[in-house]
Amino acid sequence: MKAPFIMKTSFYLPSTSNAKKNSAHVEYIGTRPGVSMETTKDFEELEEKTDAAHHAKYAGERPGSHGLFTQNSNEALVLKDVQKELREHDGVVWRMILSLKEEDALNLGFTEKRKWEDLLRSTVPDAAKKMGITESNLKWIAAFHEEKGHPHVHLMMWEKETKRERGALSKGEHRDVKNVFMNEIYREERQELNLIKTVERDFIREFALDNVVDAVKMLKGLDEVDKTQVGIAPRIHTHDIEKLQKSLYELSKMLPEKGRMSYAFMPDEVKKEVDEISNWLINRPQFMESTERYLSSVEGLTKLHSHDPERIELAKEKAMKDIQKRVSQVLLKGALETRINFLPKVDQEKAMKAQMQFIKANGKPKQDLSYDVTKKSAALLKHLSFSENEIKRVFETWSEKADLGLSEKEISKSIANSSKEDIKTIDEKDIKTGAEILKLAGWTNNEIISKLNRYDDVLDGIEKVLNKIEKKANSNFVSKKDFSKIEEITDVSVDYPYKLVERSEVSKEDVDKMIETFSQGICRDEAAAGWTAFCMSVALKQSEVSESKRIDVVSEWIRSNEIAGVDLYAINEKIEEGSNFLRKNTWDKVLGNIGVKPEDFKYPFKTFQELEFDEQKADETLLQLENIVVEKMEVPDREHLTEVYARILRGVASDNSLFKEKINVWAKKRKLPQSLVTKVIKKYEKRTNDIEYLKRPLRVQDMTEKTIRDYSKVLFATGMSEEKVKDTVLEWNRRVKSNAPPEKIEKIIEQVGALNEENQRWGKATYVNKESYKQLNETLNVKAPYIYKMPSFKNPNASINKIWKSFWNELEKERMKSEKEMEYARKRMMRAKEQEQKQRQEREERG
Repeated sequence: MKAPFIMKTSFYLPSTSNAKKNSAHVEYIGTRPGVSMETTKDFEELEEKTDAAHHAKYAGERPGSHGLFTQNSNEALVLKDVQKELREHDGVVWRMILSLKEEDALNLGFTEKRKWEDLLRSTVPDAAKKMGITESNLKWIAAFHEEKGHPHVHLMMWEKETKRERGALSKGEHRDVKNVFMNEIYREERQELNLIKTVERDFIREFALDNVVDAVKMLKGLDEVDKTQVGIAPRIHTHDIEKLQKSLYELSKMLPEKGRMSYAFMPDEVKKEVDEISNWLINRPQFMESTERYLSSVEGLTKLHSHDPERIELAKEKAMKDIQKRVSQVLLKGALETRINFLPKVDQEKAMKAQMQFIKANGKPKQDLSYDVTKKSAALLKHLSFSENEIKRVFETWSEKADLGLSEKEISKSIANSSKEDIKTIDEKDIKTGAEILKLAGWTNNEIISKLNRYDDVLDGIEKVLNKIEKKANSNFVSKKDFSKIEEITDVSVDYPYKLVERSEVSKEDVDKMIETFSQGICRDEAAAGWTAFCMSVALKQSEVSESKRIDVVSEWIRSNEIAGVDLYAINEKIEEGSNFLRKNTWDKVLGNIGVKPEDFKYPFKTFQELEFDEQKADETLLQLENIVVEKMEVPDREHLTEVYARILRGVASDNSLFKEKINVWAKKRKLPQSLVTKVIKKYEKRTNDIEYLKRPLRVQDMTEKTIRDYSKVLFATGMSEEKVKDTVLEWNRRVKSNAPPEKIEKIIEQVGALNEENQRWGKATYVNKESYKQLNETLNVKAPYIYKMPSFKNPNASINKIWKSFWNELEKERMKSEKEMEYARKRMMRAKEQEQKQRQEREERG
């Protein structure tokens, strides 16, 4: 079967020594698979002309030619001048033949020179651009031949100033250049077919949307319908309506709490559920006719490019996936709206009253985080058989390397008051934390492993963790405001070296309960045993249980239930590669599979988002800062820039001497005063993040962080901007002398701000539960009213039938409207073709 559009390319180089290679390449382009093998005397005759000048003469003067033309319609081309220019040209000349079948040329209007001239003048510069040739450096000529059977044009292109030395087009370039011409040739027909295709697709999408919206409305409890609109019985039966309503509700419970509300970013179990609902909805009888019309238009559009049956079927499959994707997105939005309707809302009147109370807060948490962390660190070392004198020496060297926020006397007091009772029992996680404390205190890896040699099995591979610990504790936060100021005072655009990551916490008691529950569970569904084993392994990894322990626990479950065919080593290898998180709905399914009721073991993980120092981005940022010139800066701006540079550098330079060296080099290049350099080095020569880093593995709750986090959440919920929230909390910190570092406050608020922004995209309020809200009131010494209210719902069942009758009445109107639009589009196409035929007949009569 002949291809609808032919583009044949060849080229010649200024050197005759490459003639054979050029000939071979021309043959490859003309005969490679997928290209029409149609040849004509015209094509064959042209291939005998090897000289570019002769090609130009042939194209413009052979019988049937309508003369040469170029980009400028007013330019009078002189054939001899063109031939002379081509003979003297020292670069590549590309030759193309663009051809249509006579039937297609007739239908599309490409039977006259004017049409081809307009085509080439609008497309050749774009085609050349695909080859890397700019329009300002391009020259081209062409000639139209009204050849019986295949009207076509001969096109020649070359550069004014030779830059491209390679004549051959890559496959990608050949495809891109051809598409430039095809897109314009078939533009009008494509628009007509796309109109049909879009009308059909939108009909299907709107059908799904209306179904989903009405199902959501049922959940909202709507029970009033305009009876005058009910006239046509619904084509979807009541049990189908109830199924969709139930499916949306179940899907709403599976949606993640955060992230992009897009099918592509959904967990696998959510995608599976959406696919099932989508396939069910698309395969309702009401879709069949529209789907068939839609696929028919896709087939017509594909035939413009190829008549290959395989390609046509692939295009139709892709089109069906497009429908499924669109319907799936509608379902996700419907499920999200369903869930939102069950979420708490903010009472705006109470929110304004609460905001006024919280702005005047004068209370603070009664906790010394540094004291609690050092006390628990000492207790852990006692569990690891360190004497009190050994612990004191650890803290002495530790204090030399890090600012622990306590005086020597306060550290001694925390050691003396520590007891093994502070940590009743220790597990693998505690032993690793002990090793990290020693590393932060300046011990070498060998010294740590030697001292803790009785825990060899636990410390296997610990060196990798220990080598990163100092950098993690070195990280100094830089707020977005401080960072954006760099761009204000310089012309350099710098990347923010922090990223928002999801973390989870689980209590030690829940980890112990999880291990016991998993190992003793039954197997209710052997077909899902592999999935269950995988999810149990993910939960254990999320709880920071070692790989060997994970395998032991899940192996016990497999052995006791006599399960075969589950490769635990492969499972653990897979989950080690990524950062898997087990969501609540998955947790409940796992419990069901092992015979445990979800209410007997509630979801144990507390998830939160945290800004994490991105070392790779930090390295890039430091390089960007290296390019900044400070000579003309104001003194405060120089100090700000140096401060930011030092904070970021401290996060990547764990060695103190390296930090000092780099700061000195950076400052010397910019001729900064030594007093400023000394001040910065003194401020950051000690690590400042050890306490913040250790509080989680030591299971010390940071009441100041919790207070600031909940405080910020409430202020965001009342409608405050991020800048106003920062000002309010920082002012509170100064007023009550909480002594929380401003960097810590800004980091927490930026994390909550990101969460609030995410919640707004999902239509949710940034929420604090009643218990935490009450605690916040007590801590801050305020009496603010609770600002959240829970929604109430009517029973929707009574209104289902009325809603669906009304829905179908409107749906049928839209369907008929769409069909009329499609019919109108087809008539437009027919009229256009009839007009072309008429013009063709008139030309033949005149000729």
